[in-house]
Amino acid sequence: MKKIVFNDSRQIEVQSVTESDGVLHIRMILVTTESLKALFGDTFATQRMTYFENQQQIAAYENYTQFKYIKEETGGVFEVEMRQTEADTDERLESLEETTRQQAEELKKVKEEIENGGGNLPDTYMSVFTMAKMSAEEITNDEQALKVSDLYDAWSGEGVAYKTGKYLRYNNILYKVLQNHTSQADWTPDTASSLYAKVLTDPDGKVLPWEQPNSTNPYKKGDRVTHKG
Repeated sequence: MKKIVFNDSRQIEVQSVTESDGVLHIRMILVTTESLKALFGDTFATQRMTYFENQQQIAAYENYTQFKYIKEETGGVFEVEMRQTEADTDERLESLEETTRQQAEELKKVKEEIENGGGNLPDTYMSVFTMAKMSAEEITNDEQALKVSDLYDAWSGEGVAYKTGKYLRYNNILYKVLQNHTSQADWTPDTASSLYAKVLTDPDGKVLPWEQPNSTNPYKKGDRVTHKG
């Protein structure tokens, strides 16, 4: 099955997706013009569109928010054209943080519905979880990363290739990878200070005991700590 999952976790089955020079063409069947206008005309939903084939991610398209046209072909096939809008770095980061926050909230709601016996929700949960994790992987700000720390993978010492800037969890603490490397069991984040930096602040504003920071994870102006009580 081929499908597109949108930035707000809605999804639609597609026949094909092609992209060239900032222009995206998406072909679908068993849809209506009205539903396509409502979906592809939503600029928040189209900020990020992820293309899957048989549950495998094939591509992610960002900022294709200019809805150009819908064309009906023979056999009930519809083609939508979307064009890319360039966003500056600050706008993109602001959008990413807001998207990840909303996805994390949606994930919490879906999880609660599953726990309360809601029907047909596992697929929904996995779609939302997958999208939220992809958004979280693009965050570069420690404070924002802490707010969605549950979305990051737990550290593994089983020869995993970690890239600079990746966030991961170890003993329920968030760390940031400082340099590309392949993990080893004896290079744990709490001991390998050249490879990992512990994120020192708390996402809920809890005041934590002072720790000696390194140059890679300094305290920032406004941070609060306790020291000797």
